[in-house]
Amino acid sequence: MRLRWPRTPFRLLLVLAAWLAVAPLPAAAQAIVAVVNDDVVTDLQVEQRVLLALFASNQRPTAEAAERLWQPVLRTLIDERLQVQEARRLGIEVTSADIDAAVRDVAQRNNVSVEVMLADLARGGVKEETFRDQLRAQLAWVQVARRQLLRRAIVTDVQIDQTLERLTAGGAQYRLAEVFLPIDSEANAPRVLQDAERLREAVRRGADFAGLAQQFSASPSAERGGDLGWIPAENLPPELLNIIAGLADGEVSAPLRTPDGVYLFRRLSQRTAGERIEADAAMREQVVQRLREDAMERLAARYLRNLRQEAFIDLRL
Repeated sequence: MRLRWPRTPFRLLLVLAAWLAVAPLPAAAQAIVAVVNDDVVTDLQVEQRVLLALFASNQRPTAEAAERLWQPVLRTLIDERLQVQEARRLGIEVTSADIDAAVRDVAQRNNVSVEVMLADLARGGVKEETFRDQLRAQLAWVQVARRQLLRRAIVTDVQIDQTLERLTAGGAQYRLAEVFLPIDSEANAPRVLQDAERLREAVRRGADFAGLAQQFSASPSAERGGDLGWIPAENLPPELLNIIAGLADGEVSAPLRTPDGVYLFRRLSQRTAGERIEADAAMREQVVQRLREDAMERLAARYLRNLRQEAFIDLRL
């Protein structure tokens, strides 16, 4: 796999300038910025997804903000190409009706109508097609995971009991959120660390951490905006506890390298819980569902890492 990471093209700066000036941008030919097996990613597709990421994370569309997101967005689009290709290989098809339903679901979760949501995206410079393409890739990958991995997503009684023990314990607790960026090869580690630092800087400049997690994180928590819930301090590894304890509420940690990838942690709040609470059947069922989802996401992340390692990926520009 050959990797040549591109710089942010001048064309994107023109797109942002045109948006800020509320002026139309002349049509321009699309350039290929990545080849992914038998598919391509164009500069226009990256530009559109940068705008979507800026919108989702509540960032102003400045050239500097776009520069920070260019490489993470490109990596995400490459992964989506691999996911859609795998779905196609397995004979999985996502229909327009499937995407329509997903659009309605996103609007409902944001307490707006579909028309209002799409109008807001359009004002942000994001085409409906861009939004639908992202949903298409997500839906295709969910179907791949269900078909290939569901039977392997096993949750044991020990895992359930340990999780309930953590959730019902008293003492000091932290509510945390995370972004996880996987590393598929050691050669890519410096680039992934740089991407994590770019996302951290974006948050420092006002970007919404939850929005960035939803757009870029490969963790099971991404759908929840990275939210990990309340975690007793005694259940955190000592190294991570020292990092979290040193943060103020709302602050984001420096990138933390692990064998599988890079984490950013945001400390949302801290509390001291009272006495232990008793877990009931409803809490146990919620824990089982969360653990099953997390197991599926871990298996899917490994699946995608294997697809990356076997793929031909040529980054251009």
